[in-house]
Amino acid sequence: MKHKEIPIPLFTIEQIQALTLEQIQNLTKKQIQALTIEQIKWFIKEQILALTKEQILAFTEEQIYWFIENQNFTKEQISWFTQIKIQTLTNEQIQSLTDWQVNWFTSKKIPQFTNEQIQWFTTNQIQAFTTEQIQSFVPE
Repeated sequence: MKHKEIPIPLFTIEQIQALTLEQIQNLTKKQIQALTIEQIKWFIKEQILALTKEQILAFTEEQIYWFIENQNFTKEQISWFTQIKIQTLTNEQIQSLTDWQVNWFTSKKIPQFTNEQIQWFTTNQIQAFTTEQIQSFVPE
C-alpha cells in the first residue's frame, strides 16, 4: 500500500514543534519552500539552529524576510547567504538587521550588496561594521 503524501502546509503548531532536529535537517527543498510563514513562526530556537546550509538557501524571499525581521539566523547561517539571496534583501530587511547581524557579513559578502542596498544601511549599522568590512566597500 502506497502512503499518501501529507502536505507540510497542513502541519499544526504541535506537529511542527514536535519535529526532531534530525527530521528538520531532513526536510527537502520542496518541503522547506512549502512551509508557510505561520508555520515558520512556530519553529523553536533549536529547530532554527538545526537548519542546514542547503535549507537556508532554499528559502523563499518571504521566508528569508521573516527570519531576518525576527533576528533568528545565526552567524554561520548568515554566512551561507549567496549573492542571489543578498541581492534580494529589501530596504526593510536590511534596516531590521541588528548590529551583531551586520557584523556577520564577511568582507567577501559586502561587495555582493547592490548600490541601492548599501544606501539602505542605517547610520547605526554603518558604525557597527568592522574596519575590514568598511574596507570591502569598493569605489564605483
